[in-house]
Amino acid sequence: MTDVPPWAWGLAVVVGALSAVARGWLVERLAGRRIPLGVLVANVVACALAGVAVATRDRMDAVWFFVLVGGLCGALSTVADLSRDTALLVRDGDTVGAVGNVALNVTLGLGASWAAYAMAG
Repeated sequence: MTDVPPWAWGLAVVVGALSAVARGWLVERLAGRRIPLGVLVANVVACALAGVAVATRDRMDAVWFFVLVGGLCGALSTVADLSRDTALLVRDGDTVGAVGNVALNVTLGLGASWAAYAMAG
């Protein structure tokens, strides 16, 4: 494992904070739909970026990989929001929507990651 310098930790925190704000904006902007689109878009974008990062890791400095995946992708994607939204769908009696929400997030997220990996590799 490569040692991560202190400035990279700070940069990862700043990049993560900015991407968390972007995720919050997406969630609020795309709220009120049967499937919570804000979380879905944020998760799919984060998965695609992670796929590119993994595909290009041999050509990328380990510090930048850490900042991109640990900071940007880690804060942009969120299992907590996915869990909350799914639980709210179940609470509201929309079991089909809840299952669809999880299925879409997992399927599209993995698909975006694999596609980005294939295109960048």
